[in-house]
Amino acid sequence: DKGVHASGQVITFKFPEWAHGCRRMVQAMNRVLPKDVAVLKVDRVPALFHPRFSASFRRYEYTIYSAPMRSPLLERSTWHVRETLDPVLMQAAASLLEGEHDFSTFGVSPEKGGHCIRE
Repeated sequence: DKGVHASGQVITFKFPEWAHGCRRMVQAMNRVLPKDVAVLKVDRVPALFHPRFSASFRRYEYTIYSAPMRSPLLERSTWHVRETLDPVLMQAAASLLEGEHDFSTFGVSPEKGGHCIRE
């Protein structure tokens, strides 16, 4: 997704002929990846593991930069709001997001026969 920044992404790939261990795989991958991407950890997983459907949780974090002038250094990772924000009103609005909600309008359950109700 354009403008989305990820931390802690999980990927899978098949590489059965590597005999040098997970730690050496991390080092080898980081030598050839672009500077804005880094592998932190490599683990062997069961063949049926899927990074999206096997995830035990997801965490989303959004950053708002509130200032009269934009910041070029924060442009890619924040939402710039020129107006002064009211923390009391923001907290009241955020409290509406707490609790249990049905997210079925955003897609289908990752588990067959599952549900989209989340806390």
